[in-house]
Amino acid sequence: MKYVNCPVCGHKLLEGKAQSCVRVKCSKCKTIVEVSIGDNNVALAPIPKATVNAPQ
Repeated sequence: MKYVNCPVCGHKLLEGKAQSCVRVKCSKCKTIVEVSIGDNNVALAPIPKATVNAPQ
């Protein structure tokens, strides 16, 4: 299991297994973060609010 913290405020977001890819909203600062957990690394990418609310 890997532990993942918010890149903006440091709040604990989740714990997950290798080969996982999720989007999660931080309950503290409300930032939406895309998380990819690999075997040896964790990649975090905050999603800009304009992208989240954009019409499709």
